[in-house]
Parts: sequence; structure tokens; C-alpha cells
Amino acid sequence: MRVKLLIVLAILLLVGVGADFAAARYFEGQAASALAERYQLDRPIVQVRDFPFLPRLVAGRFSAIDLAASDARAKGVTAERVEVHLHDVSIPREVLLGEPGAVTVGRADGQVELSEAEVNRLLRSALRGGRVRLTSDGVRLDVATQLAGQTLRASIAGEMSARNGAGRVPLRRRMPSSSRAMLG
Repeated sequence: MRVKLLIVLAILLLVGVGADFAAARYFEGQAASALAERYQLDRPIVQVRDFPFLPRLVAGRFSAIDLAASDARAKGVTAERVEVHLHDVSIPREVLLGEPGAVTVGRADGQVELSEAEVNRLLRSALRGGRVRLTSDGVRLDVATQLAGQTLRASIAGEMSARNGAGRVPLRRRMPSSSRAMLG
């Protein structure tokens, strides 16, 4: 009798876990479809990091949801890849049921990858004769200008980053003397 009860409990547990995973995958698929339609994305990825999923869904609160997309476009910028990690997410029931509403996110962080061509396009007016090259160890900025009738060339290397809408390229190391400012 005990063995049968244990088998039934194990089967119920497996069915419950399977239903939880299936519900999470369905939710992720629906969220990905909504993101694709709203932001014209090609196959975005949504992953809910909570287990068990169903109790979180009923409560409308998730501790972590990850989003990823390729070739994302927004405000005139095309990103090769975007990854966003949402933390402490609250989704009202009406939104879960497909109605409009606001999703509240406690904290978010992420990464955006831009191509070298996109970085140069965005910085074209600021560089005036310069060019940004993405290297395996960071960013290299090559500039050339006229000084006293001679072309002055300079290169610096660093790491490019942006925080709160402001970009920066801190100088990480000096370039070899042959790459420093030269007349010629």
C-alpha cells in the first residue's frame, strides 16, 4: 500500500513540475511575441528565472526576468544585441490577461552591443576626421587633423561604456610610440 502511495505521489509531483515548466514556457513565448510585435524584433528571447513559476504567476510578482534580442532598433540606434535583466517585476492581473497596463520593475541592468559601423555612424559629427575601431581588448580612437600645414595623427585606446545616457572612453593605456601623435 505504501509503495503505491509513493508511486502516486511521485507521479503527481512530476506532473506538477511538468505543468509548471510548460506554463513558464507558454508565458515566455507570449511575452516574446508581444515584444516582437511592439518593438519590431525578430525572435526576442524571454526567460523567467523563478521556480516554481505558477505561484509567482498567480501573485503577479517575479524576482527575475531576462530579455534578449538581436538587431534591435530604438531612437535611431541599431544594436547588434541587447540583453536586459529585470529584477523585482510586478505584473498586474489585467496585463497578464492581455489588457493594457503598466509593468513595474524594481531594478534593471543589461548590455547593448553596437557594431563598429554603428558606433562610427553615431559619433561621426563629434569625431571630425576620426574613426573608432573595436579591437579584441577594447576601443581604439584614431584621429587626424591639420596643424601648421601638416597632418597630425593620434591614437588612444580604452574601453567604451555608457551609463545613464552619457558615453565615455577612459584612456586605459598608452599606445606604442609609433602610434602616438606623429607629424607627417
